[in-house]
Amino acid sequence: MERIVGGGPEQELLLWCAKLGSDEEGERTIEHLLRQRLDWAYLVRMSDSHGMTPLLYSKIRRLRPRNIPNDVLSRMRGSYRFSAWRSVWCTQKLIGILDLLSSRGIEAIPFKGPALARILYENPALRSFGDLDLLVRRRDLDESKQVLLSSGYHLEFDQDRLPPHEFHLTFVDRQGIPIEIHWALARTWYFFGIDMDRFWERKETTLLAGKPVPMISPEDLLLALSVHGVRHHWRSLRWVCDIGRWVERYKERDLFRTLSRVKTISQRRILLLSLFLASELTGVEIPETVHRAARTDPIVPSLASWVRGQMFSDTENLSWRLKSKWFYFRLTSGAHRKCRLLLSMLGPTPTDVTYRRLPPALSVFYFMIRPIRFIRECELWSSSHH
Repeated sequence: MERIVGGGPEQELLLWCAKLGSDEEGERTIEHLLRQRLDWAYLVRMSDSHGMTPLLYSKIRRLRPRNIPNDVLSRMRGSYRFSAWRSVWCTQKLIGILDLLSSRGIEAIPFKGPALARILYENPALRSFGDLDLLVRRRDLDESKQVLLSSGYHLEFDQDRLPPHEFHLTFVDRQGIPIEIHWALARTWYFFGIDMDRFWERKETTLLAGKPVPMISPEDLLLALSVHGVRHHWRSLRWVCDIGRWVERYKERDLFRTLSRVKTISQRRILLLSLFLASELTGVEIPETVHRAARTDPIVPSLASWVRGQMFSDTENLSWRLKSKWFYFRLTSGAHRKCRLLLSMLGPTPTDVTYRRLPPALSVFYFMIRPIRFIRECELWSSSHH
């Protein structure tokens, strides 16, 4: 299993807790790390930020170490129990939303959230999540919006000013739970070439709290998780764990055949990167043909190295922001697509629209607001961390 360069014992402990399965070597290593002089506050803070505290607690609880401060153990236990409660509560809420949309003839597919936790984790409490994600057909978007608005939800952003390259709407209910309605997996500027119609053609059915609900196929789930990780530069170890769990759950699937079916080089690299990271960081075994394809790809190893180097960093200065854009650029194949990607990144996002409200006649000036806000955010982050 790959180590994070320059990582301390806290990071190494979290990586070993992310490792799939339970073996003597892993337990001995975790016990050894727990005997080190750990910065417990940093460990918990880092674990929380990566959504790994329930998994960390479950590993530690089995070993029953005696040197963990009581307040730290209590906080981890509380996080684990809250994750279990939230999983049950959000599952019921998700089923209610599915029924609500279905009553209006709208089919929606849950992915990530409680559906993902149930499918990939034996114990759903081990997979924390912050929102509910649903996939709808693009033609059903407007009606889905009206159904949710009439049921007490409100939009996070004003749809009338939603940039055309967006791929989801975020609603918030009275309890503050975000519900994301997706019609695609990423903004159109990424040019991943994903055919969403095929997702609907290949959909399957699974049980959620004893109720049959639609679910995207395992191969499409792998692609969706990989695209999500890429969109966020794989900054959370939890997302890499999801890929490792997918490989373990669907070990009978022919991964090399899955790779051969994708339509673009970008999609292939996205999948190779996610599988390579899962192998390196969680220890899950992937077929040698897939591992060789990742190792010999001209882009994947260097991107994986960059991901590992920044995964536990809280730096988001201007240099990091620029490198993160370069990350997308390198994943994009073809000179034409790369040029379109660069031009598209200059366009406004929903955050730009809410940063400064402009009348429709002046909407062209959002293209000026984007670089100003970009630099301003980097300056604010830098000043707050010095």
